[in-house]
Amino acid sequence: MDFAASEQALTRAELDQRGLLQLPVVVGGVVASAHLPGIASGRLRLDGPLLAEVMLGRVRQWNDPRIRALNPGLPLPALPVTRVVRQDASGTSLLFTSYLSRVSADFARSPGRTATLVLDGAVAARGNGGVARAVVDRPGASGYMEHAFAAENQLPTIAQRNRFGSFLGSSPEHIAAAVRAADWELMFIDTRPSFELDTIDAGCPQCWPMVGLSYVIAPARWADADRAAAFVRFMESIYDRADALLREERYVPLPSRARNLARVTLRSQLRPAPRG
Repeated sequence: MDFAASEQALTRAELDQRGLLQLPVVVGGVVASAHLPGIASGRLRLDGPLLAEVMLGRVRQWNDPRIRALNPGLPLPALPVTRVVRQDASGTSLLFTSYLSRVSADFARSPGRTATLVLDGAVAARGNGGVARAVVDRPGASGYMEHAFAAENQLPTIAQRNRFGSFLGSSPEHIAAAVRAADWELMFIDTRPSFELDTIDAGCPQCWPMVGLSYVIAPARWADADRAAAFVRFMESIYDRADALLREERYVPLPSRARNLARVTLRSQLRPAPRG
């Protein structure tokens, strides 16, 4: 295997232990979706702690007083809440539970930050497509999925309040803002950056709270110099030409300074292994 991809960053210690190089390639966001007849996408508003209470099964009706308090005047139906979770392990679940664990101490205790979310009484479905179908087929259902998938399929999403108190609809612009607000300067002063960045509920009023990076992970040393050179060309082609495709697929490209730092890191850290 020449390289792998992951939505969970390895630490500097893990990379060094395994002799690996980690490079960011794309930005994604996670959204919560709710099937509430008569309520358009983005009209329902929740904050992080209340979304955690919904997923923990402690909010049983959509006209619950706690939801009404955040949505004055919205005609909330007297429908029971049906929770939908990913059946398969996924970066989407990891990002979603990382956020809920950040904003809710109860959620952090159990189930906590996990790539496989198991909740008693919830409907389990495979993949973003399975979660979407389960939500669409069940009035009152709520699940989570990638922003790009929800946008492409025009699924109703929930406006989320970030830590600055701003209620935001999910959009590429708000996802991009979260990445721009991350601490890239720390990466620039690191001679061997691992690109571990905290982009969850990041530091700006226009930042979408559930944002993460996807990474390519590869050996730092290659026995075959030609394959190493081909890998470098492949990665640089991503940084040079992928922006238009990413936007077309409703993902968010890396900021230009992040791409430039990744190029420098790629060329400085990746080496063919010495022969003999």
